[in-house]
Parts: sequence; structure tokens; C-alpha cells
Amino acid sequence: LYQEVNALGLSFGISIAWTAAGVVIPTVVLLNSLGKEMQRPDVWLHSTASISKLLGVKMIFAALIGGLNLVVSIVMLFIQLRFSTLLLSVTFKTVIQMGGLLILALYVASIAIMCTGLFFGAIFQVIKPITKGFTWPIILTFFLVTSWVTERITRTALYNKIGEIGPVLGPKKGAFELEEGKFFFEIEEIYFRTGDLLMDIIIAVILFIIATVLIEKKVRL
Repeated sequence: LYQEVNALGLSFGISIAWTAAGVVIPTVVLLNSLGKEMQRPDVWLHSTASISKLLGVKMIFAALIGGLNLVVSIVMLFIQLRFSTLLLSVTFKTVIQMGGLLILALYVASIAIMCTGLFFGAIFQVIKPITKGFTWPIILTFFLVTSWVTERITRTALYNKIGEIGPVLGPKKGAFELEEGKFFFEIEEIYFRTGDLLMDIIIAVILFIIATVLIEKKVRL
């Protein structure tokens, strides 16, 4: 029994790590592609497409890879729960609801992280020829300052009021219970708010536009 529990814990740990990695995979794929092509200005100069279209294609490709990874990892996680020895109180309908909301929440987060990564990646590429070895410390400092400003904004009454618009509820209280020996875990409620999603989309679009302008200045001016 001890070995079974350890094996189960290891399996869950791998699945959770896989799911967590899926959130940042689109960002890694996008920045890796951008970094390689920034070393070849001809790729941008000889293309008849706009910078926004070129970046958009890269982002769609990265988002598809990340989305596929999230779906597979979460499905595998629920399969492990279904066939494990844990006492799991959950219906098939609840699994679908929880899985769908979890995938949506993580996917929105991965897109937001990707747009943020593109924004800082564009700044990095623009200032690197000037700041040389100080580029990373400058980017890190700017990131910390931006994070502080963002946190202050998210605490404002206006932001919270917009974020509370249109809550979409998932499974009801007590729909998911997991028990193993003395260990007990229960999810009381799963939901997301349309207002939060709208704010994330607006911020992502703004960051994309700024990144596009910066890269345009870097490679075509």
C-alpha cells in the first residue's frame, strides 16, 4: 500500500508539473522563435506581411501548442484520478465541467503570460544593442516595477467592479471530494468572471500593440 501511494503521488506530481509547464509553453515557444529571427533581419525586411501579422502567426502557433498540451495533461490528470484507489466523489458531468473550466482558466492565463512575455521580449530586443550587459538587470527591474504597478491597479475599486461582471459558475459546493485515509480535500466552488476575462483580453491586446510597434522600429526603421 505504501508503494502504491508513493507511485500515485509521483504520478500526480508529474501530471501537475506537466500542466503547470503548459501555462508557460506558449511563451517559451514564441520567445524562442522571436529570438532566432531577430538575428536575421532579412526575414522581416523581405516579407510583404505586416509585423502584426507575422507576430500573430507566431502567437497562434505557440498558443495551439500550449492549448494541446493543456488538454492532454488535464485529461491525463483526471484519468489518473478516475482509476486511482482514492475515494473520489464526483460525477462524470462534474468532471467535464471542472475540466472545461480548468482548461479555460489555464489557457487564458497562458495567453496573458505569452502577451506579457512578448512585451518584455520586444523591449529586450530594442534596448539590448544599447545597454549591452546591463540588459537583463534593466528588464528585471522594469518587470518588478510593472508588477508592483499592476498589483496596485488590480486593487482599485473600478478594476474590481469590472472584474465582478458576469460570473459563470461551475460545479456546486461539495461536488468534488477526494479522500485517502486521514487526508480529505474538497473543492467548494469553481467559477470564472467574464469581467476578468474581458480585462485580460484588453491588457493582452495593448501589450501586443506595444510589442508590435517596438519590433517594427527595431527591424524596419
